[in-house]
Amino acid sequence: MATISTYVGVDHSLSACGFAEIVVRDGQIASHRAATVGTDPVDGLSSRLGLIGTAFLEFIDWEKDPRFAIEGFAFGARFSRETMAMVVGAIRYAAAAMRPADPEFVTIPPATVKRVLVPEWHGFSLDNWTAAGRTTKFKRSMPPKEDVIAGLFRLYGINCLDDAQADATGVAIAAAIKNGRLPAQYPDNDTPTKKQVCKTALPRQAVPRRNPKPKAEGQSPGLYS
Repeated sequence: MATISTYVGVDHSLSACGFAEIVVRDGQIASHRAATVGTDPVDGLSSRLGLIGTAFLEFIDWEKDPRFAIEGFAFGARFSRETMAMVVGAIRYAAAAMRPADPEFVTIPPATVKRVLVPEWHGFSLDNWTAAGRTTKFKRSMPPKEDVIAGLFRLYGINCLDDAQADATGVAIAAAIKNGRLPAQYPDNDTPTKKQVCKTALPRQAVPRRNPKPKAEGQSPGLYS
């Protein structure tokens, strides 16, 4: 008997909120659909939040009994974390209004979403960092939006219209991987620790030291310029 499960991913944003649904059948993505909901900054905050919540309800196919996943907050976001929390709250409130029990939302970190879609990005592991020819101290970073969209198509054959849909799809895929419904496309042990990120510097080529100037007769020991 086939094992079928449905995952809905959300890329929360006040200006362009992405929704994505994947249906997983026996370890493979059988179907996919996505949508982007844009709001006008001219409208008030309450109206924009209401529009996002309504669009989320219209997107969900409740007969499939989906599992929900949402992307975690990112540092340096265009809008404040308080505003992002309001967007997440509007989505969760809309979902709770349709179900007697409070639906569970799994939170997927932004780095995990990008790592699922662009596993070879040099900002994810020390091995990728050195393979990319970088000789400075490792720095964690995120891949560009176009790489995320391209990676989703290359690894899973899914084409999205924009990065909001691609991120939402990545959230859904990451949730399916977390639940063991999809195989991971990346190693589990290549993420550097915080100590490695902050303190590990890659070896550099040795630079020969200049010979010091000869000490003049009668000169006291000291540093030479």
